[in-house]
Amino acid sequence: MKSDLQVAQQKNNEEIEEKCEEIIKKWAPEHINAYAKIGKESFVPRDDLIKACYEKKADVLCVGSKGLSHSIAEKVSDTIRKTGGLADFAVHHAPCDVLVIKSEHEY
Repeated sequence: MKSDLQVAQQKNNEEIEEKCEEIIKKWAPEHINAYAKIGKESFVPRDDLIKACYEKKADVLCVGSKGLSHSIAEKVSDTIRKTGGLADFAVHHAPCDVLVIKSEHEY
């Protein structure tokens, strides 16, 4: 039997997947095989992300970078590199090209 938290997480994941599919249908050109996935296998987003790249034989991976960090060391490191933890991991481990989309411009 699933706990209330598990039920809520599953519902949230389904809503996110539906919204992603709507965005893909609306904005992705038909000749492009766009794909959205909520990581459910290991609940380690970066590992699930790289695994999905291999499974789908992705040509390009697009990830966002908000610049959020979980520790002072990460914050200093991320400030120097100007990318987030997941984005940085993807750049170094993805088997395909990676496009990092920043949330704010630093002019």
